[in-house]
Amino acid sequence: MRVLASVLALTLVITTFCAVNARQPGTCTRQKRGKFVVGKNHNGDYVAVCIQRHGIYQWHEIK
Repeated sequence: MRVLASVLALTLVITTFCAVNARQPGTCTRQKRGKFVVGKNHNGDYVAVCIQRHGIYQWHEIK
């Protein structure tokens, strides 16, 4: 678990980290693929990454 946390922290430093509307991260496109955003939902803050899955770009929440 510590390795995963370390890799995630290093990835956040290396990649672009965006600040967006807390409730709606916006569209996930080819240009935004791999970018992290911080959002807010009813449980608190969350981190999401724009990924491509089966040819469709979508936000994936990191838990």
